[in-house]
Amino acid sequence: MNKKLFSILFTLFLVCILFVSCSNADKTGSNTENNTNTDNDVDNTSYVGTWYGKNQNNYQVTMVIDANGGIVIKEIENQGAKFNKNIAGSGNSYTIIYTSVEVDFTIKVVIEFDSDSAGTVTISESGTDDKIIDVTKQK
Repeated sequence: MNKKLFSILFTLFLVCILFVSCSNADKTGSNTENNTNTDNDVDNTSYVGTWYGKNQNNYQVTMVIDANGGIVIKEIENQGAKFNKNIAGSGNSYTIIYTSVEVDFTIKVVIEFDSDSAGTVTISESGTDDKIIDVTKQK
Protein backbone atom coordinates (compact mmCIF):
# COMPACT_ATOMS: atom_id res chain seq x y z
CA MET A 1 0.00 0.00 0.00
CA ASN A 2 2.80 2.42 0.87
CA LYS A 3 4.52 1.67 -2.41
CA LYS A 4 1.34 2.29 -4.37
CA LEU A 5 0.63 5.57 -2.51
CA PHE A 6 4.21 6.72 -3.02
CA SER A 7 3.97 5.87 -6.72
CA ILE A 8 0.74 7.88 -7.11
CA LEU A 9 2.12 10.88 -5.22
CA PHE A 10 5.37 10.79 -7.18
CA THR A 11 3.44 10.67 -10.48
CA LEU A 12 1.28 13.63 -9.42
CA PHE A 13 4.42 15.53 -8.42
CA LEU A 14 6.00 14.93 -11.84
CA VAL A 15 2.79 15.98 -13.62
CA CYS A 16 2.67 19.22 -11.59
CA ILE A 17 6.32 19.99 -12.38
CA LEU A 18 5.73 19.31 -16.07
CA PHE A 19 2.58 21.45 -16.06
CA VAL A 20 4.33 24.41 -14.43
CA SER A 21 7.41 24.19 -16.64
CA CYS A 22 5.33 24.05 -19.82
CA SER A 23 3.12 26.99 -18.91
CA ASN A 24 2.57 29.42 -21.80
CA ALA A 25 2.02 32.44 -19.56
CA ASP A 26 5.38 33.96 -20.45
CA LYS A 27 6.07 33.00 -24.05
CA THR A 28 8.91 35.44 -24.64
CA GLY A 29 10.78 35.26 -21.34
CA SER A 30 11.38 38.20 -19.07
CA ASN A 31 13.25 40.51 -21.43
CA THR A 32 12.82 43.97 -19.96
CA GLU A 33 15.58 45.59 -21.99
CA ASN A 34 14.36 48.78 -23.63
CA ASN A 35 10.75 47.97 -22.91
CA THR A 36 8.72 50.73 -24.53
CA ASN A 37 5.33 52.01 -23.57
CA THR A 38 3.71 52.69 -26.94
CA ASP A 39 0.56 54.31 -25.57
CA ASN A 40 2.01 57.82 -25.90
CA ASP A 41 4.47 57.63 -28.76
CA VAL A 42 5.04 60.69 -30.93
CA ASP A 43 1.74 61.40 -32.64
CA ASN A 44 2.98 63.87 -35.26
CA THR A 45 4.45 62.18 -38.34
CA SER A 46 6.29 65.36 -39.34
CA TYR A 47 8.78 64.59 -36.52
CA VAL A 48 9.76 61.22 -38.07
CA GLY A 49 13.45 61.05 -38.88
CA THR A 50 16.89 61.41 -37.32
CA TRP A 51 17.56 64.41 -35.09
CA TYR A 52 21.04 65.50 -34.08
CA GLY A 53 22.51 68.09 -31.77
CA LYS A 54 25.59 68.96 -29.71
CA ASN A 55 25.83 71.41 -26.82
CA GLN A 56 28.73 73.73 -25.88
CA ASN A 57 30.29 70.95 -23.75
CA ASN A 58 30.38 68.66 -26.81
CA TYR A 59 27.68 66.41 -25.37
CA GLN A 60 25.86 65.12 -28.42
CA VAL A 61 22.51 63.47 -28.88
CA THR A 62 21.17 61.43 -31.79
CA MET A 63 17.43 60.86 -31.59
CA VAL A 64 15.55 58.65 -34.04
CA ILE A 65 11.77 58.85 -34.36
CA ASP A 66 10.32 56.03 -36.42
CA ALA A 67 7.14 55.95 -38.50
CA ASN A 68 5.25 54.32 -35.60
CA GLY A 69 6.16 57.21 -33.30
CA GLY A 70 8.77 55.34 -31.27
CA ILE A 71 11.74 57.36 -30.01
CA VAL A 72 15.30 56.09 -29.58
CA ILE A 73 17.99 58.20 -27.91
CA LYS A 74 21.08 56.40 -29.19
CA GLU A 75 23.50 57.77 -26.59
CA ILE A 76 21.38 56.24 -23.83
CA GLU A 77 20.12 53.06 -25.45
CA ASN A 78 23.39 52.00 -27.11
CA GLN A 79 25.50 52.06 -23.93
CA GLY A 80 24.63 48.46 -23.10
CA ALA A 81 22.62 49.07 -19.93
CA LYS A 82 19.18 47.52 -19.64
CA PHE A 83 16.39 50.07 -19.24
CA ASN A 84 12.63 50.11 -19.05
CA LYS A 85 11.44 53.03 -21.14
CA ASN A 86 8.22 55.00 -20.74
CA ILE A 87 7.19 57.71 -23.22
CA ALA A 88 4.53 60.25 -22.27
CA GLY A 89 3.31 63.43 -23.91
CA SER A 90 1.55 64.80 -26.94
CA GLY A 91 1.70 67.65 -29.43
CA ASN A 92 5.17 69.19 -29.32
CA SER A 93 6.28 68.01 -25.84
CA TYR A 94 7.34 64.51 -24.81
CA THR A 95 9.04 63.00 -21.78
CA ILE A 96 10.93 59.72 -21.75
CA ILE A 97 11.80 58.07 -18.44
CA TYR A 98 14.53 55.43 -18.62
CA THR A 99 14.66 53.27 -15.48
CA SER A 100 17.55 50.84 -15.06
CA VAL A 101 16.56 47.24 -14.41
CA GLU A 102 19.96 46.50 -12.87
CA VAL A 103 20.58 49.38 -10.43
CA ASP A 104 18.62 52.24 -8.87
CA PHE A 105 19.15 54.76 -11.66
CA THR A 106 16.79 56.90 -13.72
CA ILE A 107 17.33 59.17 -16.72
CA LYS A 108 14.68 61.72 -17.69
CA VAL A 109 14.61 63.12 -21.23
CA VAL A 110 12.34 66.04 -22.06
CA ILE A 111 11.82 66.78 -25.76
CA GLU A 112 10.31 70.08 -26.89
CA PHE A 113 9.76 70.52 -30.62
CA ASP A 114 9.89 74.15 -31.80
CA SER A 115 9.02 73.19 -35.38
CA ASP A 116 9.09 70.19 -37.72
CA SER A 117 12.88 70.54 -37.96
CA ALA A 118 14.10 72.06 -34.66
CA GLY A 119 13.74 71.40 -30.96
CA THR A 120 15.42 71.03 -27.60
CA VAL A 121 16.33 67.89 -25.68
CA THR A 122 17.02 68.12 -21.94
CA ILE A 123 18.64 65.07 -20.33
CA SER A 124 18.54 64.81 -16.53
CA GLU A 125 20.52 62.16 -14.65
CA SER A 126 20.89 61.97 -10.91
CA GLY A 127 24.18 63.41 -9.74
CA THR A 128 24.91 65.40 -12.91
CA ASP A 129 23.92 68.75 -14.35
CA ASP A 130 21.11 68.77 -16.90
CA LYS A 131 22.32 68.52 -20.47
CA ILE A 132 20.39 70.90 -22.74
CA ILE A 133 20.92 70.27 -26.43
CA ASP A 134 19.38 72.06 -29.39
CA VAL A 135 18.53 69.47 -32.03
CA THR A 136 17.73 69.69 -35.72
CA LYS A 137 16.20 67.13 -38.01
CA GLN A 138 18.66 65.72 -40.51
CA LYS A 139 17.65 65.73 -44.15
